[in-house]
Amino acid sequence: MTHRLPAKLMFWLVVYCLCILLSSTEVLAGAPISAPYFSYTYDYWANLVPAPPAYLPDKVYDGRVLGVGQLNTPSDIFVAPDRTVYLADTGNNRIICMDPDYKVTRVITEFSDGSTVHKFSRPEGLFVTDEGELYVADTENGRVVVLDRDGSFLRIIGPPVETDDTEGLLPDNFVYRPRKIVVTPSRHMYVIARDIYDGLLKFNAAGEFAGYIGAPRVSPSLWDIFWSKVATQEQRERRALFLPIEFANIDLDYKGLIMAVEQGPVDKESIKRLNQSGLDVLIRAGFYPPMGDMLDTETSQSVFIDIAAREAGMYTVLDRQYGRVFTYDSLGNLLYAFGGLGDIAGLFRQPVAVDTSGPDILVLDSAGAFTVFKPTEYGRLIYIAIMLYNEGRYDESAQVWKQVLRFNANYDMAYSGIGRALLRQGDYVGAMTNYKLGQNRTGYSDAFSLYREQLIQEKGGQFMTILIVLLLVLYGFSRTKAFASIKQLWVARSSAAPSYADHLLPDRESSPSKRTPAQRFAQWARETGRALVYSFHLLVHPGEGFWELKYEKKGTLSAAFVILLLVVFTVVFQRQYTGFIFNTSNLERINLLMEALSVLVPFLLWCAVNWALTTLMEGKGTFGEIVIASAYALVPLILIFIPLTIISNFLRLEESAFWGLGILFGLAWTAIMLFVGTMVTHEYSVIKTAGTSLMIIAGIAVVLFIGLLFSTVINHMIVFIIGLYSELMFR
Repeated sequence: MTHRLPAKLMFWLVVYCLCILLSSTEVLAGAPISAPYFSYTYDYWANLVPAPPAYLPDKVYDGRVLGVGQLNTPSDIFVAPDRTVYLADTGNNRIICMDPDYKVTRVITEFSDGSTVHKFSRPEGLFVTDEGELYVADTENGRVVVLDRDGSFLRIIGPPVETDDTEGLLPDNFVYRPRKIVVTPSRHMYVIARDIYDGLLKFNAAGEFAGYIGAPRVSPSLWDIFWSKVATQEQRERRALFLPIEFANIDLDYKGLIMAVEQGPVDKESIKRLNQSGLDVLIRAGFYPPMGDMLDTETSQSVFIDIAAREAGMYTVLDRQYGRVFTYDSLGNLLYAFGGLGDIAGLFRQPVAVDTSGPDILVLDSAGAFTVFKPTEYGRLIYIAIMLYNEGRYDESAQVWKQVLRFNANYDMAYSGIGRALLRQGDYVGAMTNYKLGQNRTGYSDAFSLYREQLIQEKGGQFMTILIVLLLVLYGFSRTKAFASIKQLWVARSSAAPSYADHLLPDRESSPSKRTPAQRFAQWARETGRALVYSFHLLVHPGEGFWELKYEKKGTLSAAFVILLLVVFTVVFQRQYTGFIFNTSNLERINLLMEALSVLVPFLLWCAVNWALTTLMEGKGTFGEIVIASAYALVPLILIFIPLTIISNFLRLEESAFWGLGILFGLAWTAIMLFVGTMVTHEYSVIKTAGTSLMIIAGIAVVLFIGLLFSTVINHMIVFIIGLYSELMFR
């Protein structure tokens, strides 16, 4: 039986579908469009955090709306200092000029050099100087054409020609095809040319070739490097050369530095800010380097295609792979991200270029249109806050950041902005609070350093006075007869007088079966306590201590379990209460069970693999002795990590070396204790113990691999059974 929709409902459904299909063209000159994409940022741990849209698509302009006919694979868009817009319509071999309201004022298809008329051939790049001169990368003609603001011809800069200073820099049979260009205030021109891997071609003010700058690094994989070492000469010749990565696009920032993005999947250095010497001076002080999407570097890796330098050191980059637009501040903090791929207004099919007109963002789609995005109130406030801070108006900037938090209470940049303002006002506690909310450890350290200095200046004298008086009182009391009597009484009681537990215990000759539960517990507590106290002797005399653990039974399994529980407590305590500056854990996601397993599982694996291997290698230790020795070897972790965790709350970032040295010392001490414990327990030599330890570590890796493989197989079996059951039930 089939069901038909009512005719009226069918009619309105068809009308709705037609509206959706025509939305990319019919709303071109209409009102702003709602966001068809998901906006977000990333937190300190690279987790995606939803955010209000910072930008909304305002209008989409194609050739029909502009009145110039269909655009054919446009490849560049540039906004001049006077906000005139230039578009390189590459497939139609023309340059389209528009006023700030995107009304076409001129279409340049040719220019005359005296009596000769020239035409463009697939121009791919544009740049406009402060004086209004238009530089066009006439790609297939192998030249750069310079026009004035009226489109009149000024000059042609042809292919690079080697001089005595640049001899040998150009490759053999080089065909010059310029793609992108920038011109500095000093009239130096930098060009991205196709099939050039040595960086940007530099031309001086006279248009003469002056070499390269900013050569991207070669990035062969470890496998490529290994293969190049073992392959024969013939095999090497057949393999592809390790060519450096090409630049994809460039722009000029407000300081005259070159902003550039590399082709291919992004990495930590795909975005560069090059000075005149070609050195990368980009600041990467954010939570993570500016790399676009951070979700999954294997399946969601961005591919940058263009970059637009903005005011106050900000910059916007365009992701060709997923059609997203990312904007960063001068320190490399992600401000917002938006956009995506699709066929409706506000999304792109093949994004190729991005530029800005004041706070507006323009994105060019090679499918034949460009979209103008305007900031929302949320995006406008972010822009204003950054501009105010850049102008030194810190208090006003903090007030604007507070308004940003009304839109997005999870916006880390806003808390850091407020923290910076409070720091300059001398409110160090308030600054520390906001820096902590914004996960800004560098700012927190600066505020804490000043706060600690303030406390020392205000309270240091009082603290030292109280400490000195207390020490003098204790010293004076230690010289009195009362202290001597107390000391004598304590020594006599500890050596001769029975403890409370001793009163609960029967004579040694009495049968254990006649003891009460309280007496048995008291006996257990006393033996465990003595075994725990013995661990301190073992720390300074490991050789003798582990020998007595095994042969004189100075250690017990109960004490070993107590030590293991204390290690678990130490790890949890360290993870939870390490000072904010040094604690990079997400405290909201700490799982106590997983923290406990992170100690217990490696410990049990060490003991099990240790026993399994040493049984085959003439080891003298039983499984119980291995457990006791291994547990006692972990005592340094307790004694070192707990005090370090407390101390970490009073250190600043510059003092992290002391904290790291303490952690390293605790781990090294523990490793030495494990080594000595293994050696004494199994009566091995030093060399045999070293070999056995390496084999134990390898054995643990094998066990983990087999466990992972087994769990994967079980998981696939469960999925198969569930799928089979579903098929049988629903067929």
